Amino acid sequence: MRRETNWLRIGEAAKQLGVDIMTLRKWDEQGKLQAERTANGHRKYKKETIDTLLAQRQTASSHSIADQIQRTFTLFARSLIELHENTTIQCKPQYPSLWIKQSNQLHTLSLECGAPPFPLSIDEQYQYWKMPLTEWGFPHLESILAYNWFEDKAVLYNNGEPTPFCFEIASAHEDPEGNEDIRPFVQAMRQCRAQGDEENYRRLRLFPLDNPILTMDDTWFDKILSIPNEYLEIIQRLYEPIPETYIIEDRIYICPHCKWTLKRHTNGHFVCYSDRCLITMNRLRKPYDSHVTFIPARKTQQRIRSGALYYIVWPGIAERRIYKEITALLPFANVTLYPQCDATDLLIEFPNGPRWALDIKDWSNDWKLAKKLSEEPTSPFEGADRNYIVIPKHYPAAYTERLRANAKLPEYLSIVTEKEMMRMLNFQKNEWGVKV
Repeated sequence: MRRETNWLRIGEAAKQLGVDIMTLRKWDEQGKLQAERTANGHRKYKKETIDTLLAQRQTASSHSIADQIQRTFTLFARSLIELHENTTIQCKPQYPSLWIKQSNQLHTLSLECGAPPFPLSIDEQYQYWKMPLTEWGFPHLESILAYNWFEDKAVLYNNGEPTPFCFEIASAHEDPEGNEDIRPFVQAMRQCRAQGDEENYRRLRLFPLDNPILTMDDTWFDKILSIPNEYLEIIQRLYEPIPETYIIEDRIYICPHCKWTLKRHTNGHFVCYSDRCLITMNRLRKPYDSHVTFIPARKTQQRIRSGALYYIVWPGIAERRIYKEITALLPFANVTLYPQCDATDLLIEFPNGPRWALDIKDWSNDWKLAKKLSEEPTSPFEGADRNYIVIPKHYPAAYTERLRANAKLPEYLSIVTEKEMMRMLNFQKNEWGVKV
């Protein structure tokens, strides 16, 4: 009897799938993997069906390994920062349990994915830290390497300290609500959004952005009067006393980009929480140190906590700046910041004309942003004629090109750079014939 080459017996299918025959019979009965029947009533499976299932398994396994590698690198970067801080404070190496655990995890993953064995001793690791991640031999690093928008080499450690790239990786996968500093604040804004309370939403959203540093005097009470009583405690929890290490000769030096407190490096230059501020200023062609300001130090001063700086202040800097520039450019238009409780970042309403909704994305990782936009694209703003994703001008052209290539967007949504948007708005201004 001639055998059908496009079909597999149940034993052959089970062997290829790595399961026993009883499992395949159970899957057949449950409808998970249905079999056909021979003339004698025996189960048989299309070879094409088994091949497809194997390919799906391999893809799922690859995604699982990729997620595991990316997560492990994130935790390893955090452990490296913790290790550096412990060593600096204690003046001798203090090995955090997180560093030990993630070193072992990277060692295991390196063996599983065919990369060179990741070293477990700190002396051997030190050489790895100074090597670009592309030379570590691990696959699936696309999302991590995409954080490297500001460095020539993606290294975790350089000049005796963790790099900005390391800090960016370490902050990946964090949920703002998982940060105790800002969880109540995020929940309060969510409550405002649910109640449609646009006025208080905007007040909450702008207060940390306008006040990275507060002096607890009469001006403090004037500022806080704009906040409803039920939110006062939530706002106060965003702030902390300014550490003495940030007071230099009775002065507090202020970052020209985020307006947070600065330290002075041993080389004489000022250092903010992250080098993102320095790099952003340089890309805006504003020399960093020459734009640093200072205020007299007082015991009553407080600053925004680092978690609020990262999740609330930094994203709002580009949004507020672009809002001010568009408002100045188009005095005849109605420009709204955070309309409908942040349904979009900016809404431009031209007189008797179109409405444009702008969602400004200041993400250091274009790979992550492309993935986010593909899976959860920005919803069209109700009544808007055009919906745009706007990339701030401090990002290089290659960033936007990669984003456009990788993001799968609906037809109503377009990606533009800030410069492209300003050109379009200048055209609109000229169309209206308004002289500014």
